[in-house]
Amino acid sequence: AVLVLLAAVGLLLAATGALEIGLVALGVQLGGDWSGWLLTTFAVAGVLGSLASARISERFPTPKLLPLSCCVLALGALMLAAGPALSAVELVGLAVALGTCLGAASTLQLDALGRLAPEGSGLQVFSWVGTVSYASLAGGTLLGGATREAIGSWGIAVLAAGFALLAAVASANGHGHGHGRVPAGGQ
Repeated sequence: AVLVLLAAVGLLLAATGALEIGLVALGVQLGGDWSGWLLTTFAVAGVLGSLASARISERFPTPKLLPLSCCVLALGALMLAAGPALSAVELVGLAVALGTCLGAASTLQLDALGRLAPEGSGLQVFSWVGTVSYASLAGGTLLGGATREAIGSWGIAVLAAGFALLAAVASANGHGHGHGRVPAGGQ
């Protein structure tokens, strides 16, 4: 279960890298400092989404919220395809929605990993989270940039949505059957 959730973390962060490239590209089309504003809005919304998901997950089970938040992120990512036709205010709203969903999904993933990690292996698991995170974010950014150059913003939208949907599938399958810690040596 932990390895599947690590894969989900990687997929979600690959989506993040592609989304950031998409937001920068749309900001450049708007001109001025819009790229910076869109990325800042995306980041701040991510923090707020993380805080909100921590509160919401107290009332609703993570195994249901996590795939749902990844699916909502995928739908929002598809909106990047409409980006060139959106106004600056609509793009800021999209950045808020994307950041909020991403922050929520990331927090729920890390919470699930913390609960599923075998007793005494938390440091090792979260070291792997760091490694997977950096590699996946870099890979998603690379693929997002290459996609933008090759086929445009709609390609980034499809790429990011695909990563987010795969993260939803992995998240749904990565919870195992229990909600507590696995004994040392367990799966």
